[in-house]
Amino acid sequence: MENYLAAILTPSGKRRLDLTLTEFRILAHMARTPLRVFSRSEIMQACFPNQAVLERTIDSHVSHLRRKLDAADAAGLLTNVRGVGYRLEAEV
Repeated sequence: MENYLAAILTPSGKRRLDLTLTEFRILAHMARTPLRVFSRSEIMQACFPNQAVLERTIDSHVSHLRRKLDAADAAGLLTNVRGVGYRLEAEV
């Protein structure tokens, strides 16, 4: 399985993230407009074009991405907006 590299800036400095392609796509899509709330269907359309996936699949990928962000000192960067979807905060 291939890993895709991303970097985030935290109060403790620049941190490297090893992501899957799907995690990278989700993070990149959300980073284009931080603070915007993305519904699961918007994330599906942007990150899984021409593929049929379940909303629970998005939840699973976001959960894995959130764990990796938490491990990189960026806890709280990716938040859940109950009943709507997910938001990438501007800073930790």
